[in-house]
Amino acid sequence: MIESSRSEKILEGPTLTLREYSRLRAIEKGVDPDKYEKLIECESKYKINEYGDNGYAYGILQFHRKTFDSFARQYELDIDYYNPYSQIDLSTSMIRDKYLSHWSCAYIIGWL
Repeated sequence: MIESSRSEKILEGPTLTLREYSRLRAIEKGVDPDKYEKLIECESKYKINEYGDNGYAYGILQFHRKTFDSFARQYELDIDYYNPYSQIDLSTSMIRDKYLSHWSCAYIIGWL
């Protein structure tokens, strides 16, 4: 927290870049952070508004909406499809739990 000149408490926003956050979450979930970074590079080059699969996949992890919603429910997460941090949170859980095959780039980069 930061205090302003009027002694009001102001919360600081996130200070990690997407790349830093993705590596941190990978490590926390027991996912290889170097391979995870390569996966994101292959899927979107960390472009948060990237569309793929003829418009069916979105974001830095190129989630299809149905897949995202289904796994968010399975993990009981209240997260946002359009938020790259949410995509990182969900994907690291999925990869930890052996759902890596949902990403075609996992094959391309030799992770599978």
